[in-house]
Amino acid sequence: EVGGKLDRKDASVLVGDAPAVELSYGDATDLYRINLGWAKSKDELTKGFLLELERGTWAKSSAVAKDAESATQDGTYKRVVPFVKDTKNALVMRFVPTPSLPEMAALQAIFKQAIQLEFQLESREMSCEAMPHKAERHEILFYESSEGGAGVLRQIAEDPDTFPRLARRALEAMHFDPDTLEDLA
Repeated sequence: EVGGKLDRKDASVLVGDAPAVELSYGDATDLYRINLGWAKSKDELTKGFLLELERGTWAKSSAVAKDAESATQDGTYKRVVPFVKDTKNALVMRFVPTPSLPEMAALQAIFKQAIQLEFQLESREMSCEAMPHKAERHEILFYESSEGGAGVLRQIAEDPDTFPRLARRALEAMHFDPDTLEDLA
């Protein structure tokens, strides 16, 4: 938000009259990376990690954390959900209708590569992630990783000629002829 107003640029990619891709771009977007807990944990209700308060050390595994859970009652341990906040230029890409999980994973990978090829970016200059998470992909979040950003994500949302060029790059990278859609592999 800027001045109490939502500061976002929305755009749609149409096939005929129907939207195929919806884009939302934001300058200086606040991004949060939240660590909800052990990846192998079967207990999805308990979020975060146990921190031993006296020594400032983390419980080493979910098994130790489970045993130490009772220690939170006496104040020895505290459950903590660590996070980091960063401010980056960001673009969210939504496909209409939402493709399957494997298709979304492929779209994420190929559009990242297409953006890097089209704008001659190094891999460390742009990142992307599935949203809300890898197991349930509804959108793709792209963000400019390097300080200050290259301004390419804004161009994708604002310049109507950019997305078709990206789609061509993506098809070429997957070894398809962008004009005939013939599989060249």
